[in-house]
Amino acid sequence: MSQDTEGDMKEVELKLLIAGTGFSNLEQILSLLRFTKDLLLTSSYLSDRIFTGEHIKFLASQYLNVTNNHWCSWSLSQAGLLTSFVPRHLLRLYQLLFFTLPGTPVFSPGSVLSNMTVKGQSEDPGSLLSLFRQLSNQRGKERSLLHGDFHALTSGSDLFAYVRRWDQNKRFLVVLNFGDVGQTAPLAAASAGLPAKVDLLLSTQPGREADTSLELEHLKLEPHEGLLLHFPYVA
Repeated sequence: MSQDTEGDMKEVELKLLIAGTGFSNLEQILSLLRFTKDLLLTSSYLSDRIFTGEHIKFLASQYLNVTNNHWCSWSLSQAGLLTSFVPRHLLRLYQLLFFTLPGTPVFSPGSVLSNMTVKGQSEDPGSLLSLFRQLSNQRGKERSLLHGDFHALTSGSDLFAYVRRWDQNKRFLVVLNFGDVGQTAPLAAASAGLPAKVDLLLSTQPGREADTSLELEHLKLEPHEGLLLHFPYVA
C-alpha cells in the first residue's frame, strides 16, 4: 500500500455495547433497547419453555415487529447453556433458528457441546458442533441470511416456516418441525411467492442428501427436523 493511499484512508471506529438481562417481559426488554441504538442485548425472552412452532413463530415475529429497525440478538438467557433450557431433541432446531433469524445468534461458551470432546465432535459430521459450524459458515457468507428481510409463512401448529431474502441474492426458506410426529408442510408456493421446487442446503437430521431438489407441495419433515432450503432470485 502506498503512502498516498494510507494518507487517504480514514480510521473508522465502531462501537457496540453488549449487555444481558434476565428479563423475559417484552416491555422491560424494550425499555433497555431504547437506551441506545448500538445495544446488543441478550435476554430470557424465548425461554418460556413452550416448544411449539406456532408459539415460537409468535414470539419471534412479535419481537421483530416491535423492535423495528433495531438490530436483534437471539438467545435463551444472558448466561447458562442452551442445554439448560431446551430439550436435547430440539437443540438442532434452535441452532438453525438462531442462525437464520434476522440479527445475531448468541451462544454461551460450550452451549452446543455434548459429552463428547471437541475433537470427537469435529470428526463427526453429524455432531452438534459440526452443525454449528455449517450454519455459522452459511450465515457468514450469504447476504440474505445476514441482512435479508424476514417473511413468516402460514404453517401448522407444530411448524415454523419463514423466508429470508435480500435484493437479487439467493433466497432461503427455513422450515422447522417442533412436533413429535412427521409433518407435511402446508406451504402454498404460489401465494407465498415461492417456487414449486427448492434445493436442500442442510437438514438438522442425518439421512438427507444436500443439493437435492424438493417439491414444496410434498415437503415432509421428520419429527423435530429442521430444513434449510434455498432457491434463486427471479426478476
